[in-house]
Amino acid sequence: MIKRLVIKFQIMITIFLFTLLITGSSWGEENPVKIGVLAKRGADQCLKNWSPTAEYLSARIPGKTFVIIPLDHKQIYPSIENGEVDFILTNSNFYVELEHLYEANRIATLKNRYLDSFYSKYWGVIFWKADRKDMRQLNDLKGKTFMATEEHSLGGWLMAWREFKERGIDPYRDFKDLKFTETGIQDDVVYAVRDGKADAGTARADTLIRMHAEGKIDLKNFYVVHEHGGEDVDCPPLPHSTRGYPEWPMAKLKHTPDELAEKVAIVLVEMPADSPAAIAAECGGWTIPMNYQSVHECLKYLKVGYYKDLGKITIADVVRNYWRWILLAVVLFLIMTGFSIAIIILNRNIKASYEKLKIEVNERIKTEEALRKSEEFNKRIIENSTDCITILDLNGRLEFMSESGQKLMEIEDISPYLNQPWVDLLTCSDDSYKAALEAISKAEERGTGHFSAYCPTVKGIPKWWDTIITPIMGKDGKVERLLSVSRDITGHKRLEAQFFQAQKMEAIGTLAGGIAHDFNNLLTAIIGNAQLVLMDVIKDESLREEIEEIKKAGEKAASLTRQLLAFSRKQIIKPEVLDLNEEIHETEKMLKRMIKEDIEFLLVLEPDLWKVYTDPGQINQVVMNLVVNASDAMPRGGKLTIETANMELDDTYFRNRGVVESVSGPYVMLAVTDNGTGMDKETLSRIFDPFFTTKGIGSGTGLGLSTVYGIVKQNKGYVWVYSEPGKGTTFKVYFPKATEDVTAGKEQEKFAGEISGSETVLIVEDNDGLRNLAKNALRKYGYEILEAENGEKALNVSETHNGRVHLLLTDVVMPGMSGTDLAEKLQSIRPETRVIYMSGYTDNAIVNHGILRKGINFIEKPFLPESLGRKVREVLDAEN
Repeated sequence: MIKRLVIKFQIMITIFLFTLLITGSSWGEENPVKIGVLAKRGADQCLKNWSPTAEYLSARIPGKTFVIIPLDHKQIYPSIENGEVDFILTNSNFYVELEHLYEANRIATLKNRYLDSFYSKYWGVIFWKADRKDMRQLNDLKGKTFMATEEHSLGGWLMAWREFKERGIDPYRDFKDLKFTETGIQDDVVYAVRDGKADAGTARADTLIRMHAEGKIDLKNFYVVHEHGGEDVDCPPLPHSTRGYPEWPMAKLKHTPDELAEKVAIVLVEMPADSPAAIAAECGGWTIPMNYQSVHECLKYLKVGYYKDLGKITIADVVRNYWRWILLAVVLFLIMTGFSIAIIILNRNIKASYEKLKIEVNERIKTEEALRKSEEFNKRIIENSTDCITILDLNGRLEFMSESGQKLMEIEDISPYLNQPWVDLLTCSDDSYKAALEAISKAEERGTGHFSAYCPTVKGIPKWWDTIITPIMGKDGKVERLLSVSRDITGHKRLEAQFFQAQKMEAIGTLAGGIAHDFNNLLTAIIGNAQLVLMDVIKDESLREEIEEIKKAGEKAASLTRQLLAFSRKQIIKPEVLDLNEEIHETEKMLKRMIKEDIEFLLVLEPDLWKVYTDPGQINQVVMNLVVNASDAMPRGGKLTIETANMELDDTYFRNRGVVESVSGPYVMLAVTDNGTGMDKETLSRIFDPFFTTKGIGSGTGLGLSTVYGIVKQNKGYVWVYSEPGKGTTFKVYFPKATEDVTAGKEQEKFAGEISGSETVLIVEDNDGLRNLAKNALRKYGYEILEAENGEKALNVSETHNGRVHLLLTDVVMPGMSGTDLAEKLQSIRPETRVIYMSGYTDNAIVNHGILRKGINFIEKPFLPESLGRKVREVLDAEN
């Protein structure tokens, strides 16, 4: 009975399998193979483009009929889940999601047609209208409106979003408005930008090319930004704005037979570019499936699609991925718990001893670990320190020196110095040696020893060190060792010396300027009165000669005061825009006459030298003083070189020379070099001091280089000297390059008319001798004189005078009311009164940084009566 039942069951199974085989065969022949295609431009256009491909496959794969199923973005997932399609042709980002969700597998990649070329990759463009001058790069899109195709489309948005994100642009925050098309058609984005509905947009590069070819747009009307982080390959005929990504793949689904997929792949790859199917699909055929890792990377970077939860870990994920291990852990935990309970019950005393031992072991481990970390931390501190760190025993012998210390001391092998007295390394003066021993002794007594010393390295390089020595205490509270930390302060010492030198020069300059100011008043009276006497002395030649000697002596003294004023930067200058090369060429003959015949004179001038804004007379004075100084340094002949050059000086250059303020920028360099006797460091530290000279008595005043220093500083320049005994000297002077807004001053024409007159002149001068000189001189020329010793009395004189006051001649610097305040008050009462200021000293009332203000009538002290008369006549005759 059972045997018959088995036979019947076998017969039924055989019939069922035979029927199934016949049904499956007829299904393969009768049921069409469905290719789902993403209809990005609508179903009708999709069928028009891809139906020829289905016909192409049907004709080349016998027994199979292929049909196209247009799908929009929302239809793709359900059609695959329900098995409604056998193959899927969609964009790259859809494919990588289908690959993950439904095990879709690519069999071929589309070759897109770009005009007459074919590419298996496609690029995106970020574009706007070409006439938008306010947008030329991605950052310009901030605050603008932007349109894309669909929020989840790779070519329509995601590939552009990646480029924005990598440049720090958040489209959802930084754009004024981010819009997506309602149709999902990329053409609509182009139209929106063209019609001004959006400032900019993104689409596939081939969209613009196709629309141009179809006559829908003109590419010349659009600007495509070429700014991306991908490969540097152009996307013809426009530059691309994004990385390239693989084109649409043809993928088989999980239920589709592999044999059928292989046939479809072979037929697609063999499709000619000029076949009707390729032309209808607007492509160049197919190629072997490409690597879609770049698409994965894009989605990961943006955290979209199935990467939206990338980096997030949930309890469900942990349970789902590790449930076996969790179950095993629970089982093991239960087993171990039961075993532990049994052990506790049976061996309480053993456990108590074990726990006690465990606590002791853990404490020891923690102590050792803390000690190890402390030692590692201290080691890192020592290794990363830029100071010289040494450890000494209580006898001052060297036990350890850090690697940075060995480099600072230029020690290649430390072993010969170990266990030797540390102070033997300090090849310094006796005082410094003694200070080191005292610092060690103080540290041994639990104090802190400190000293600074000049100690060269073992190779003889000079260095200054600042050293602190502290005790290292043991557990018993006693000093076990000494820690020495030495810092290289050579640079600080150098800057400190340069700063002290600058302070000294400023102090001397202030003193010299004050002395020169007072001397100018005295010399004006001496020279002027001598000139007045000479005008009256005609017959007595002996008396005339003696007076002329007085005048000459006064003029020499005036020359010295001018040099002092130049040094102290209190001299009033009249700058112009100059070419240093031209000034040097004009004085070249005179310079050659000033030096000896056995000195070779050489000019090395920059051809296109920048202009400078300075006083031409002062420039000539600088050049002549430096040339004379160089000539004197070559008693046996030699070579003298004058050089000019354009230089860009940065802040580091000035800081290295002790200049703290920021004065970087373009400068014109003037260098005078000789190969004479040179100077030692002591001489170099004093060369710019007034009245300091290395020449014999009667051979120089000691004001030449101090004058150079003052002139350079007054013109906002810098001067440095480089010299060594027996190796010559170079003076380098740097003047700032003239700016474009500086215009050359125009020399006033010399007055050549009569200097006499009959107008009324009010003279205001607090120095009696100088006031009397001016009064006597102008009376000789016929002027009516009013006088006052200060501003307040001058206003009283003006009020009591009934007639006109044609001219005010006033000193600038006076006690009480200044000359400029007096002039302002007098002209408010007498607008017709003209003003001449007299001074031999800069004052902010009439100058800006030593430069005479525009429109100021000025006569410099000391002056001659004739010069005063000429200036008065010139101002009175000048037109308003």
